[in-house]
Amino acid sequence: MSILMLSARIGTGGLADYTRDLAVALVEQGHRVMLHTVDGEGVRGVREELLHAGVQVSLADELTASSINRAIRESEAEAIKLLSGSFPPDTRVAKLIVRSKLPIVESIHAIPRRLKIGLGRKLFYRSRPKAFYRAVGFSPAMVDLFSELIPSLSSNYLFIDAGMRLPRAIPSDLDRRCPDPDWARFVTATRLSETHKDTATLIRAFSMLGQRLPNATLQILGDGPDRERLEAVAHECGVANRVQFAGWVDDVVPSLRVADVFVLSTKSEGFGRVNVSAAALGLPVIASDVGGCRASVADGVNGVLVKPGDPQALAEEMLRIVADAEYYRAMSMAGPEHAQRFAISTHAAALVNIMSSLPAKP
Repeated sequence: MSILMLSARIGTGGLADYTRDLAVALVEQGHRVMLHTVDGEGVRGVREELLHAGVQVSLADELTASSINRAIRESEAEAIKLLSGSFPPDTRVAKLIVRSKLPIVESIHAIPRRLKIGLGRKLFYRSRPKAFYRAVGFSPAMVDLFSELIPSLSSNYLFIDAGMRLPRAIPSDLDRRCPDPDWARFVTATRLSETHKDTATLIRAFSMLGQRLPNATLQILGDGPDRERLEAVAHECGVANRVQFAGWVDDVVPSLRVADVFVLSTKSEGFGRVNVSAAALGLPVIASDVGGCRASVADGVNGVLVKPGDPQALAEEMLRIVADAEYYRAMSMAGPEHAQRFAISTHAAALVNIMSSLPAKP
């Protein structure tokens, strides 16, 4: 199948990684793929790998009707994969392609913070050709929310497991033992923006472990506008000497390999790719009980979901998981198998099946 991947803009981070992983997986499965998007930092970061894998990359200063129509012709598209980086899905781009009557599968990558959608957009969504269009969400909560917001398209929203390139586990990843609690190493990877993440709660929870785990450490991978404020929280809590702000890293795997437990404290999450990466490497995962974390963590199997914004509850789970060797080992062993359900090859095949189920262009 010849597939045209479209996105108005690809930012750095999760969407860029997903775009790369999906495009490469589709090519490996024998499909012809072109990515057409606005030139920017996100796509530049993955362009070389895309080209090396055989993906055609078409960049524009702005997506217009003429640039999209040209991409449809040049790619000889039989289906369109529309990438939406935030809510609402990119209606401007969708409007330009809706008349093509090609099968359109749109992926939704974030749950909206503002749960309202204007009348104008509702009218536009109602006009989408249902026979040719499907949208996929990566958590049941996401699909339910969009179905509620746009009931006219409720039958067009589907849930499928997210997909990503899984880190390759090595023997030591698959044979983890419960750490010495006194020297437990916790790690998180997140954007340091407290508007939708909640690293402050993690720091406060970690500080509550001081008497029980006096030598434990917390490494924070990531950067963002609230870094200084979070560093101040660590000082206020008296744990600045045991909390390391490592900044942005291109590859989190080396840090995950030398850690004992992965923790993600957040107010909202579209999916939680790093939860899956940690599980694939045998790390037990503790995450906030929100949105996509419910999809990326099997509560009680490879990790634990904790009430968001509750440092006491989070501290209790952090202590329990390193103090109970049997509990730790069971979650560690379950992680790699749990992660396999999110393999990008499986995800890509599911998307192609959806595309193939839609009517071909008459």
